[in-house]
Amino acid sequence: MVNNKYIIKKKIMINLNIKTKTTLLILSVLVLVLITTIGLALPQIEKTMKKQAIDNLHGMASFLEYQIEQQLNDNLKEIELLSKNPVFLHDDILKDDILYQLNNMKKFFPDYEDITFIDRKGNTIVSTD
Repeated sequence: MVNNKYIIKKKIMINLNIKTKTTLLILSVLVLVLITTIGLALPQIEKTMKKQAIDNLHGMASFLEYQIEQQLNDNLKEIELLSKNPVFLHDDILKDDILYQLNNMKKFFPDYEDITFIDRKGNTIVSTD
């Protein structure tokens, strides 16, 4: 009888070990699949994130380019408006009158630190600076 109990106990231990081994094997395969999936997915995720970042930077650059172009166009229109002031079209205008007009214009165009009046030859006549 003792031999039968020993044999039964030994079979139970073998069965438990087989179940444990099977469970460990399945868990090992699942972990290996998970690690492989993550290993394959990470480079693709990184590539996608880099592409998205570059696309965002291109979009911001295009927007800034548009804003700068609009600001330059607005400034050009303001300069053209200033140059068409009838006061400046007379040849016999005094420098004090020009300076007075330029200082008044600076109040309407606060973005300009200095407004300089030059003649057609490029010589500076007066400046608000």
